[in-house]
Amino acid sequence: MRKIYLDVCCLCRPFDNQDQYTIRQDSESIKEILKRCHNQYILVGSEMIDDELCRIGNSHKKDVVNAIMQISREYVVIDNEIKKRTYVLKSMGFHSADAIHIACAERAQSIFLTTDKQILQIAKRNSQLLNTPIAHPVIWLEGGVNGD
Repeated sequence: MRKIYLDVCCLCRPFDNQDQYTIRQDSESIKEILKRCHNQYILVGSEMIDDELCRIGNSHKKDVVNAIMQISREYVVIDNEIKKRTYVLKSMGFHSADAIHIACAERAQSIFLTTDKQILQIAKRNSQLLNTPIAHPVIWLEGGVNGD
């Protein structure tokens, strides 16, 4: 089974204003991926995801996203090796939190999915230096960047 690491942008996408077509398309793809995590994919959680979820101000949104993460079947704890890898990823241009997420996804040997355009641009420039594919959920679900 393929392992999926959704960053918090993805997990929260269904709560964004759905008036824009691209946001609605993102949300539908993420919902489909989550649905498939029951029997086709393994959702990966991490200490970093938990940390970011704790900071969500909207209690309903926080509760729903935490409930979603209950279907995760693998969990990555941040250790010294992940911290070391984070420094390398930061040197490529990733922000600190994003670098930790990517290092966690690499540890789990999972696909890292994000709707964050900046992460996707940096990943594209540094694809040979990454230990995991990084893709947009819509593109990945359609079979792009090592997708199905």
